[in-house]
Amino acid sequence: MLNLTVFYEKMGYSTAIEASLTHAEGLVKIKGKWYNVDGGLFQEALIIDSTFIKEPV
Repeated sequence: MLNLTVFYEKMGYSTAIEASLTHAEGLVKIKGKWYNVDGGLFQEALIIDSTFIKEPV
């Protein structure tokens, strides 16, 4: 997950990590939408309630 997040950051995209007590997923923001890039998946992420420690650019 973190390798993909770093890859997208290097390409200039905003990234985030969505985490719970037991799991974390890497997210990338493309054209205003967040996508899950965890485990080889690439699907739009539905983010209902989130707190950003640092607001993505």
